[in-house]
Amino acid sequence: DGFVEQIKEMAKKDAEKGICMDKEYLQLRDARMKKYISPDRSGPMNQVNSAMKALAQEQKRIEVYLERLFGNCSAKVEGDSIGQTAEIYSSEGEVIASYNSFGGGWTVIPTKAESSFIDESGDIYMQAFRA
Repeated sequence: DGFVEQIKEMAKKDAEKGICMDKEYLQLRDARMKKYISPDRSGPMNQVNSAMKALAQEQKRIEVYLERLFGNCSAKVEGDSIGQTAEIYSSEGEVIASYNSFGGGWTVIPTKAESSFIDESGDIYMQAFRA
C-alpha cells in the first residue's frame, strides 16, 4: 500500500535536512506497527491494574494468574500491601508488558514481531537515507 515508498521518501527528505529518523518517520512507523503488528496492551493492563488494587489491600503476599484477558492475553500478578508486580503475556506466550510498583509502573516489552518490524523498516530507511 505504499508504506515502503513512504519510508524511502521520508528518508530522502530527512537526508536533505541532515536529520536521521526525524520524528515524522518515527510517528509513521509507530502508527503502522500499532495498527498491524502490536498486541493490544491497554485492555489487559487495565484489567491487571484492577487486580493489583485488590492485592494492595492484602496483608500477606499473594500470587494470582489471570487468564482470558483482552486479546487472549494472560497475566501473572503478585503483591501485597507493600508492593505489586505483574507480567502480561500475549496469546503466543511472549511477555508484552511488565509492572513493578517499586520501579516506576508499567514497562512495554516489544514482541519479536515488533522488533523485526522496527529492524526491517529501519533498514529500508537507512538505505534510502544513505543513498
